[in-house]
Amino acid sequence: MSSNEIQVATLTSEEISAILAAAGAVDEEQEQFHRIKVDGQSFVANDDNIWFSNPKTKEPAFTARIMGPPSQFQSFWFTQEDAITANRPEMANSFCKSSYDNPQENRVRGTNGASCRDCQFNPFSDRRPKCSWKGDLQFQIVPDDGMLTGEEVVYTLTLSTTGMIQWRGTRVNPKGGSVPNTDNTMHALAKLALSLAPEWGMEPEQAIVAALTALNNGMVAAEFRIFRNTNENNGQTWSIPVITPVHIETGLVDDKQMLESGEDD
Repeated sequence: MSSNEIQVATLTSEEISAILAAAGAVDEEQEQFHRIKVDGQSFVANDDNIWFSNPKTKEPAFTARIMGPPSQFQSFWFTQEDAITANRPEMANSFCKSSYDNPQENRVRGTNGASCRDCQFNPFSDRRPKCSWKGDLQFQIVPDDGMLTGEEVVYTLTLSTTGMIQWRGTRVNPKGGSVPNTDNTMHALAKLALSLAPEWGMEPEQAIVAALTALNNGMVAAEFRIFRNTNENNGQTWSIPVITPVHIETGLVDDKQMLESGEDD
């Protein structure tokens, strides 16, 4: 090889991306975002996994460790026609979203800082369609042997408005959910905590607060089922995920001491 010849190394696209990411020129590749949706009587994941919820036996489709309460938001999908109607052409074929966790948004501002109340599809209007209440719930499915390693895939399930009502109820009916004759998830969790209160050596209120703390810390496991609901007026049916807590991780002594002492460290 002559002195003025340059040998070009052969690298894969992945190797090139790794070098660029290490130099800060591009973002590091993220792991696949694992999402689950409700389809009829099945939970269907974007990694081709499917879990069936049997309405006859009422056996759960799976049991999962809940990573925390749903991240709540309101959102609306703008078609091209909707974008023109709202005088927001830039939103055509995209979602507008307002996160409840972001104090700068929280049902006041949406994507691009747009005013929620000024939008023709705002959730406070009587028109259909309109912006709706939703929540992203993250969880890890418990393997068949019941042993979690912590390395399991974290799935995200977006709860629709009916799903959020089944999770936490409404001001009109804080106990119930979207499925008749069922407790919502929060009431089911509270009842489970009350049944464990004697074992924990806690008063009822302490046990419920401890259970909510466990939920926030990813220490609650729940069974996931799908129920069908029917509108008696028009016969329309839809699927609702019903999430029933069945296990609260033990080791709540520190919670009890914190509650009794009033400390929060």
